Amino acid sequence: MRGYRGDEVRDTTLVFSKIDEQPTVRRERALTAGSGRTPTFTWPEPQNGNYWISFLMVHTAKSMKLITGIYSWANRWRFPFVNRVPYYYHGALPVPALEAGEGYGAVYFAIDREGWIPYLDTMMLEGPATG
Repeated sequence: MRGYRGDEVRDTTLVFSKIDEQPTVRRERALTAGSGRTPTFTWPEPQNGNYWISFLMVHTAKSMKLITGIYSWANRWRFPFVNRVPYYYHGALPVPALEAGEGYGAVYFAIDREGWIPYLDTMMLEGPATG
């Protein structure tokens, strides 16, 4: 994947799902999000050093168009702010936004030090109500 850090374009290393020997485990309802124009997403803390970094992406529900994605060492992130994440996916401007009444999906991956995905979760959310 291609991402941006400041004005610099960067490509990530590949990550892999463990299919045979140790399948990726789905963590139901591990990913949560608040509501509003800038929801805060949260996911589990790393346990026993089992994984190294988390990846979260937000996409449109219908077309699956990527709104943004971030890598983070924290276990929470406030959409769309990227000033405290090591790596993000979208141009710095315009800042991504959630449209009122539109459906969105979010996908969370835990990634271990070898680039494998031991855990994942998904959720659906709706853009902020107009008011």
